[in-house]
Amino acid sequence: MTDDTRKGGSGVIEREGADTEHDVGLTGHGGAERVDLAITGMTCAACASRVEKSLVRSPGVLRAGVNLATSRATVEYDPKATGLRDLRDAVESAGYGTLDIYADKRADGASLEGEEEGPEARARREEYETLRRKFWIAAALSLPVLVIAMSHGRISALHFAGMNWVQLLLTTPVVFYCGAQFYRGAWAALRHRAADMNTLIAVGTGTAYLYSVAATVAPRMFSVAARSSSMAGMGGMGGTTGAPTVPVYFEAAGVIIALILLGRMLEARAKGRTSESIRQL
Repeated sequence: MTDDTRKGGSGVIEREGADTEHDVGLTGHGGAERVDLAITGMTCAACASRVEKSLVRSPGVLRAGVNLATSRATVEYDPKATGLRDLRDAVESAGYGTLDIYADKRADGASLEGEEEGPEARARREEYETLRRKFWIAAALSLPVLVIAMSHGRISALHFAGMNWVQLLLTTPVVFYCGAQFYRGAWAALRHRAADMNTLIAVGTGTAYLYSVAATVAPRMFSVAARSSSMAGMGGMGGTTGAPTVPVYFEAAGVIIALILLGRMLEARAKGRTSESIRQL
């Protein structure tokens, strides 16, 4: 937190000297205006905090607050010093996106209140549908990998020389398609010298996947681990060849991504219903 900012009530970051009283639209602080921005890409409290700090450090912004539950940022600013485009640029500079919730209103001059679905509701619906599709793909591909891994070689039909390659083929789409958003989010946070929930997911699943790929492609590099797992009865013997099988952890990467997607999907559905209820009120 910089010297010229302070934490206000309800998690709102304010500049020193900013008036805390405001009404919808124009505020009581010298003709300042207030606007709500729909933020995309936030997944945790750290994300909301970074967006708040990026907004309040922008010239002309008096105070800013981000509600993670509704994915909205409320910004009080001086219209003579900044505008909506500058505020959106501040959000994007922190690694997140915004939705132009006033686009339809500007286009046809009608209020969004009478429409069945505005741009924000449409974006939430599309997000939910995308998460649902990715979850079912991840679940369908990860389930057989989980069964193979948890059998520990005790089911002969699932224990053959190329089983690691089968797990690699099944898990790769889960990581690079279903889990792509987590890696993009982690990279965006890294570029801004920060870490969030995406970082945790990317590090955990990425490590498990990359190790397993290396163990599958070059098993001789992990001969010690293979002998240990064979002695412990986890890796067993590689089918009819009698060669020890290197233990892999593809199921960890696949199942974690599937479960996180399930949580995000349920969260997106809940946010959509909440936003719709608020809009109807």
